[in-house]
Amino acid sequence: VGIMLPVSINVTVSDFSAPGFADALEAKVLAAGLTPADLRIECLETEKVLESATALQELDMLKLRGFKILLDDFGAGYSNINYLRRIPIDIIKLDRTLISQITRDTGSRVIARNVIVMLKELDYLVLAEGVEDADTARLLKTFGCDEIQGYFCSRPIPPAEIAGWLEQHDPFRGM
Repeated sequence: VGIMLPVSINVTVSDFSAPGFADALEAKVLAAGLTPADLRIECLETEKVLESATALQELDMLKLRGFKILLDDFGAGYSNINYLRRIPIDIIKLDRTLISQITRDTGSRVIARNVIVMLKELDYLVLAEGVEDADTARLLKTFGCDEIQGYFCSRPIPPAEIAGWLEQHDPFRGM
């Protein structure tokens, strides 16, 4: 159909820790007629990744092959900023808990804005998850957020309905 949308897959430390994971994933992607640029790899269990030299090496190999690496759930609970320089990350995915109150709470707004500004200054793409309304989307845009996902964009829909939905909606409205 010619629709180009980013697709993310969640990958655990046990996957990354398997020697040859990057080679195997690239082979599967190419066999499916895709390229590494068509997939985003969401890095889960970040603390455990840092404990595995093999996982870090496989992440480096994925990045060298052109896969985009996302750090998932940034801002949920305790997020160690040291991750940002130790793992080859392209995109930081802000957890919904970091942005859910920015339209109602000054402290939340200040924290979210400064986190986004810091991440942009470190040359990361910033994606906010859990965006549910236009006011939140607009604020995130003014803070410099690059991408959003959540019910504001769309509720989950079956794959067969995506093309029709895209014809009727601007998936980046409000941004």
